Amino acid sequence: MKHWVCLFAVLVSSSIAFSEVDRSYLDDKNRFFEKPTRSETIILLHGVLSTRMTMWVMRRRFNIKKYPTLNFNYWSSLKPLDAISRELILFIRANLKTPTYHLVAHSLGNLVIRKAFKYGLPKGLGRIVMLAPPNNSPKSAQYWKDNILFQMLFGNIGQQMARPAFYKDIPIPSTEFGVIAGNLGWWFIDGPNDGTVTIEETKLPHMSDFTIVERGHTKIMHGFDTFEKTLHFIRHGRF
Repeated sequence: MKHWVCLFAVLVSSSIAFSEVDRSYLDDKNRFFEKPTRSETIILLHGVLSTRMTMWVMRRRFNIKKYPTLNFNYWSSLKPLDAISRELILFIRANLKTPTYHLVAHSLGNLVIRKAFKYGLPKGLGRIVMLAPPNNSPKSAQYWKDNILFQMLFGNIGQQMARPAFYKDIPIPSTEFGVIAGNLGWWFIDGPNDGTVTIEETKLPHMSDFTIVERGHTKIMHGFDTFEKTLHFIRHGRF
């Protein structure tokens, strides 16, 4: 019974969440979007088993702050991490219109960014904000790697994430980066967690800053507190 309860928890933690669209972020004409005027682009990356729509709330909030945004989409279950990282590089080269850009990623999107450092991200990179990143092999992936349903849903990337050795070939960002972890998780995962990764699993050496918000894994990018901290780091290099 516990086996299926845990699996259900993993699936819930990986689902697409659309919550907390706070109307206080509408402008005085009740619009979500205004033409960006800043010379720094925010590039957003979603997590595993989801699409760029999960970053919609954060994208609109950046737009209201006059930041142009790009929302990178990828299919984690169909392509290897190396291929996705190369596609990110090509995406930036083809779409970036400002001299500077920053990267904000949720969950697996952070591994896409880290891997891209191996192949050379385009010039102009500023800062990186990692939201609930699996920067170390998650215990949840290690536990479920032999489960058939887990294998079907997460594909090869799920098996790779379950192997600590996999992370040895993923560079640590050479630019300023900060990590935001969540702490609203499950009691059966050892240590404070967000329902998918533990707080300790999100950490990396050479982080510029680290902070915790009271959010679960699938909703961390929707919170106003998360956005405020992300924006502050983009502007000042600290949370």
